[in-house]
Amino acid sequence: MTILGALVAGAVIAARSGMAKEANRRARAILSGVVAFAVSGVLALGIASATNTGDPLVVAVITGALVGGAFAVLSHRHITEAWEK
Repeated sequence: MTILGALVAGAVIAARSGMAKEANRRARAILSGVVAFAVSGVLALGIASATNTGDPLVVAVITGALVGGAFAVLSHRHITEAWEK
């Protein structure tokens, strides 16, 4: 799971580094959430398909939604705290 987390975080960092400096906090948080949703969903789909764990699509959607939401919330909170300092 640590490797999967690192892959998702790496994808989010790579996507955010390509954003314009003028992008607002909400846009950065949404981008983080969408990228985390997509990457974690694809990784969960692959793992669930390989291990025959439940319905792979359901596992991918639930995982993607949880991870994407978490990344969006934490990203917005982190950016807001950094912005206020």
